[in-house]
Amino acid sequence: MQASRPRALITPLQLGLGVHVHHNFASRFLVSTLNSLGFCSSYYEVQKFESSAAAVQGVDLPGDISNSFVQFVADNVDHNTRTIDGLNTFHGMGIIAGITPGTKRTQPIPRIAFSTDEIKALAKIEIKYYKPQSDRMAELSYAELKNLNTLDKTFRLDLLSVIVWPLKYPIPMWSGFMQMVQTGDYPGKSSVSFLPMIDLNASDMTCIYSTLNFVANQAKRYDITAILTFDQPLYWKALSIVENENPGSTFEVYGFTIRTIPHRDELPRLNRESYE
Repeated sequence: MQASRPRALITPLQLGLGVHVHHNFASRFLVSTLNSLGFCSSYYEVQKFESSAAAVQGVDLPGDISNSFVQFVADNVDHNTRTIDGLNTFHGMGIIAGITPGTKRTQPIPRIAFSTDEIKALAKIEIKYYKPQSDRMAELSYAELKNLNTLDKTFRLDLLSVIVWPLKYPIPMWSGFMQMVQTGDYPGKSSVSFLPMIDLNASDMTCIYSTLNFVANQAKRYDITAILTFDQPLYWKALSIVENENPGSTFEVYGFTIRTIPHRDELPRLNRESYE
């Protein structure tokens, strides 16, 4: 129907295929070729849908999250890291929100033409320049590390798990193992919501400070606990910012919780131990 009357209606199948192809290949030629054969919407219509969807979402979290656990994650994001002239590269801070159980966006997307400047104005993060309020982190005292040259008596547990694991029939895979150790009702599959990026060096204190303020405002808006996860280098800088804030600051009022993930060198070992 859309191939015969392209200006009369927009069918979901053709529009969805056009958005999917553009998302995976970013090729105007491919979308236009499929459109000329009647398989998907035009490239102009795909761009209009994407800009309308971005404008509708803004910085909102999808659906009703009143009964969900929300955890924000921030890390550096790179795009076009290698170009011929060294220009048009992007190195900034990316932020996502993990929602458990997951939610879906049910709000319809209107067909409205938005300019790039209008989208930037709708979904942006206010940059707050960081100025240290105190230097409490300098007062920390570090305990002397204990001698770790001791015999690990638990190394035989790996051999025990290898022997005992096949004796259980049927042998559960990873999802089955998670069901064995999980207690209570299954909360449901999580969903990930992408939030705006900050066009600053992710290691810059101003960038981290702006990220903390954005997450704190989101937590205030949705009446949730502000939980933000960084990797270890950014975690230490974020912790120093929160600890150096004056009493009664935004981070203290909303009970800001900063978490970190294991070092990348530790992840293979943790995965191996989990499977064993």
